[in-house]
Amino acid sequence: MERFYYIEVYKLFKRKDVFWSLLISVFLLLLFGLLAKTGSDILTIRGEKFSAIQYAIMMFGFLKTLFFFCFIFIIFTSSTFAGELEKGNLSLLLVRSENRVKIILSKVLALLTVLMVFIFFVIFSGIISYYIFLYNIKFATNEFLGKEYLRFLYMPLLSIFEIALLIMITMLLSLFFGVYKTNLLSIGLIILMKVLEKVDKIKVFIPTYLADINAWGNIYKTEHELLIKVMQNIGFLSIYIAIVLIVTLCYFSKMEIKN
Repeated sequence: MERFYYIEVYKLFKRKDVFWSLLISVFLLLLFGLLAKTGSDILTIRGEKFSAIQYAIMMFGFLKTLFFFCFIFIIFTSSTFAGELEKGNLSLLLVRSENRVKIILSKVLALLTVLMVFIFFVIFSGIISYYIFLYNIKFATNEFLGKEYLRFLYMPLLSIFEIALLIMITMLLSLFFGVYKTNLLSIGLIILMKVLEKVDKIKVFIPTYLADINAWGNIYKTEHELLIKVMQNIGFLSIYIAIVLIVTLCYFSKMEIKN
């Protein structure tokens, strides 16, 4: 499976949409810093002082609020799987390996690798933006970590599991629909989950709510209580991921793939 994994990673990073999405996300973080430095009305910073890590993750959270990561990884996943099914490229992989589980897992791991790279570069560019533009402004503490930095680090950690689940769901939908329908259904599912977050009786089971530390993080006053809640939510998200992945593997193992 290692060989297929490296092939999938190479294919993803070779794609122009992956390259430009990564470049845009890094550029946006630098732009946010410049706008804050110049006092632009487009981006206004208020509230408590923040460290470099806190600022970077706040900007990461801002991109997440815009569904930036959700949208681009829906596109990456649907084109990686549904696109290859439509073009017949997936049948060529089956010629090289009859083990369909390896093919699915290699694609999943490749997409997760790209996700980790995106998160790393976004947070890293946020830190660079902080030290270039914001280091001595009144809202900056001029520290790297700052106080209660763990509460900030939980956001990208939870986001990894949330987007991983979205990747799994999009891949499952790709088995039944083409690229455009898969994209629309995945985006529609995100919107549905955001709507269901408003229903108190079921919101604790909704993945987007489980991953949104801003929605429930302030309830927990101690770091220990918050850590337990974060681990519980990661556990729930992991169960969802495992269920969708198992269903995908079972169906893909039996489906007929046309050349």
